[in-house]
Amino acid sequence: MPFEGRNLNQVSTTFRSHLNRLLSHTITRRPVVVFLPKQDEVVRISFRQGGGPSTATIQARFGPMELFLGQMCDVIDGEHERVQLRTRSYRYSIMPQGATEPLFRWEYERFPSAGSYWCQHHLQGPIDLDVGRGSTISLNDLHLPTGPVPIEDVIRFLIVDLGVPPLDTSVDDDGVSGWHRRLVESASIRSSE
Repeated sequence: MPFEGRNLNQVSTTFRSHLNRLLSHTITRRPVVVFLPKQDEVVRISFRQGGGPSTATIQARFGPMELFLGQMCDVIDGEHERVQLRTRSYRYSIMPQGATEPLFRWEYERFPSAGSYWCQHHLQGPIDLDVGRGSTISLNDLHLPTGPVPIEDVIRFLIVDLGVPPLDTSVDDDGVSGWHRRLVESASIRSSE
């Protein structure tokens, strides 16, 4: 079921709490913050420091990396005078510490500006691709379609593929790890958004 509440502030606070519980049991204890610009009908959710969006440092098997999680959300009418949280855009990126640009960057724009014909859900990064006949192109010059990328999938990628040690190392009686169970539960809550 989608995140619902009486207003944008309440529903974004509920989502922030959900996301912080998920993060603190999987990859980082650094909390995300809700920033509600006074003039907008949107909220921005991200790690913040010094009044602006920032990153959380995570330890991958390849060394320290900077994780950026950012979402801009608004609300749509729900039932019984309630509203539902809706993602207007997101940007998730992973950057090796000391690098000048993210290695992977997943982005989405629900309402792209006029003339933006690229895929709304896409992946980019400074990765050279061999496109044949001795030619290469940077993945940054493309908008590789991905479909929606839930934050749970980014967290799973960090743990499984990049070797970030999960914070919840418990294992239940069925042999299921705690971090995996939390990702599955979170995805099931968000799947109807």
